[in-house]
Amino acid sequence: MNLPLEAYKEKVWAFLNKMKPGDRYLISEICEKENEVKFIACVKAWMDNLPWQGGLSFNGDYTEFYMTRIPDIISNETNNSINLQKG
Repeated sequence: MNLPLEAYKEKVWAFLNKMKPGDRYLISEICEKENEVKFIACVKAWMDNLPWQGGLSFNGDYTEFYMTRIPDIISNETNNSINLQKG
């Protein structure tokens, strides 16, 4: 499937937004070979737009990516920020 870049990015980002901590994927199993570079670029762009890279990480050779658990300190900071906005 050869979608225009913006449509492809939206599809990848929708997939990433549904990931949960512990999810792990091999890029070769979810992406067509000719789209791997574009897929990785879309994932990196998604990570750049979120604090702590959205909890997403790549392995060393960019063949796999996974959602990590965000440390409690980050959750506490987020909760404190929400409480400050309410108060």
